[in-house]
Amino acid sequence: MKVGITERVYNLGELLALPKRTSSAGFKGTGIQSVAPSNQTQGGKRVKRFIVGTNGTTPEQDSTFLTLVKAHWPDIGWWHRLGGTWLFVDPNDLMVDAVELRDIAKEAFPYVNLVVFDIPEGSTWAGFGVGQDFAWIHSWWE
Repeated sequence: MKVGITERVYNLGELLALPKRTSSAGFKGTGIQSVAPSNQTQGGKRVKRFIVGTNGTTPEQDSTFLTLVKAHWPDIGWWHRLGGTWLFVDPNDLMVDAVELRDIAKEAFPYVNLVVFDIPEGSTWAGFGVGQDFAWIHSWWE
């Protein structure tokens, strides 16, 4: 049996324009929070940032994904402290777009739902954790 897979590339503006939904907890919003602005340039050039979100993956799949990413972009910065969430920073501006990263993720995570976001300049983030969970983000993402 062949499973139908839908692939669509959305820009952030399209995502923000989607209708807002109310969760079971009654929170209304898009799920985007603003707290710490990020500095998205180094030496005058854009530093590309991506977020990859996946459904449940295995440690073996995670290792394969990181190996594939590093094979394509050896100097990539990465963070993976929240289950199905990966953050990537490309200080050399070698990554082309979200589609390229999605294709590598599809290879490592077959039959797993995933999404890749190219984070635009001026984006913000907020988080909560203990210890040094966000030290990498403060060093690389901002």
